[in-house]
Amino acid sequence: MGQKAITVCFYVVFWVKEDMTALPILPHGTTAKPLQSGPLQRPSDGPTTHKLFDLWEEAQKRLWKPKFWWQNLMLRKGFDLTFIKPHEFRLLVPAHQLTDCDNCTEVCCTGPNSRVSLGLLDQARLIDAGLSHAIQQGPHGVNDSANKLWAQSASEESLFFRGFPVLKRDATQTCALLNENLSCGAFPHWPMSCERYPFAVNLENKTVFWAEGCASLHEVHEPEALLRGRQLFHAAIETYNQRIRDVILLYVAMPELADMGLLRHLSLHGTLERRRKKLLAAKTH
Repeated sequence: MGQKAITVCFYVVFWVKEDMTALPILPHGTTAKPLQSGPLQRPSDGPTTHKLFDLWEEAQKRLWKPKFWWQNLMLRKGFDLTFIKPHEFRLLVPAHQLTDCDNCTEVCCTGPNSRVSLGLLDQARLIDAGLSHAIQQGPHGVNDSANKLWAQSASEESLFFRGFPVLKRDATQTCALLNENLSCGAFPHWPMSCERYPFAVNLENKTVFWAEGCASLHEVHEPEALLRGRQLFHAAIETYNQRIRDVILLYVAMPELADMGLLRHLSLHGTLERRRKKLLAAKTH
């Protein structure tokens, strides 16, 4: 698999032409706060999410215990576990360029390419918000191959594309959490991929760029625009790093993930899938 397995959702961009408007972005003052070592924490995070944070701290210790030597070996054989750092990446987005969601005519929450992959942290937040009904286990592909974006086609063999759930969509391929007034029904518990969009990570040239699927932009020449740009930049970096944490947690903390209800919507392969099914079967007895 290698590094491509982790980069799945950061090159995927979405576009669709619709006469729709008004999608929210993260308001000023509610940006996620980075922990000293670990995932970004939001003020709205609930008990399942906090358990996942604590589990991550334990998982880091397990990686170096003799009991988990085989999991450690398999992880490093199959994945690049290098966390990326903001200072290693260049931001290619102009300093004052921001999304103009209020005047958007290209709603990113609908259409054939509006697939949103849900990591473990995304699922935990939706569970805490009482929105677990919006978590769907596949299908992950796009039916019309002509509508597939190059990055989506290239990443379909990755663990995250095949194994992780997505946000449920209706018959019109619109996100089930999109309200009638075209605001996000999950906010502030929305997935990390939605939070950082349209900023996306390119690992090959170490840049964060504006995804071409979003043409809804304008220039804001105010100090807040620079702050908002930095928030989106860091959110894009953190979204990638969270995928690394997800992989590690699956290998060294699967029983705890089962207890938290975070394995139900996954569809893994090989040894991981056999362990997942065994754990879920045990919980039903």
